[in-house]
Amino acid sequence: MKNTTQVWTLLASVVGGALIGMPAAQAASYNSSFVTPVNPIPGAGIPTPKQVPGKEYVDSPNKDQNGAANAGQSLLWDGNGGVANGNDFGDQEVDALANHADALFYAVIHNQAALLFSTEGDGRAPILSESITGAGAIWATAAQIDANGVNDLDGLEVWGPEGVPDSDRYSLVGDPNGISVYALGGTPLITTSQIAAAIGRPELESQIDLDALMVYEPLSTILFSIRPIDNVFDGGEIWTWNGVGAAQFLNHGGHLWNTAFDVRGTFGTTSENVDGLEAVATPEPMTILGVATSLGFGTFFKRQKQNSSKK
Repeated sequence: MKNTTQVWTLLASVVGGALIGMPAAQAASYNSSFVTPVNPIPGAGIPTPKQVPGKEYVDSPNKDQNGAANAGQSLLWDGNGGVANGNDFGDQEVDALANHADALFYAVIHNQAALLFSTEGDGRAPILSESITGAGAIWATAAQIDANGVNDLDGLEVWGPEGVPDSDRYSLVGDPNGISVYALGGTPLITTSQIAAAIGRPELESQIDLDALMVYEPLSTILFSIRPIDNVFDGGEIWTWNGVGAAQFLNHGGHLWNTAFDVRGTFGTTSENVDGLEAVATPEPMTILGVATSLGFGTFFKRQKQNSSKK
């Protein structure tokens, strides 16, 4: 019964979140109680921002919870316009966020979770989604993210503990000093020369600027994008890399996220440049219903068998 109860609780969260609309008035202060979280489980369902806990972002230029410019500052956001200061990464502009063990990392690589992404200038909305079938949609509007407004969302992290920042991997604008990825506290982890070699263009080391990131360090793997490099890359490329050998283009939504893929034409964005990455998923309601039904029938048949053995 415990498992059945958990399944039905998850079902209620998914269905309830889909039916409850955003309130007309947007709160300015962060409110963790607004979030009704579901678990990050691989599947075709796409939970709403209200259902995903631990959301963080950085704007470009970076700013604090009051909307004042503040280089290196990340923000928690509740999905209802409320924000609060998250991690402070120092005095340089941050343009990518991740956790060292991002939820649904391998699920999105294997097309078992929806891809969240942002593009330079935000265009239609700061955060868009691509389902596992390739369907594009707006996942979060500027009003949902920050009542103070979003200039250009430039880094994204989700599935952390609610109300507590967990973005402990990041990149700086321009990848200064040849470093593409840092650990919280400023420890260099991945260099521009490593990224350039991984994408097969070591001669471009000085032009590499990693600006979108997911991480799964237990297996030393990252998902990343870089800013455009004239006549070479348009910024819409997304690669996966396991720390050795060649990086591979992400295969998601029925296509490769390579240079040939038309981000603007497919999703109606104003830029090809991907500058934020994350993943969300939950089983679709009918899938959960099927699991719950199976559990129910399993209990029924078990009881029938027990009753028969007593006769």
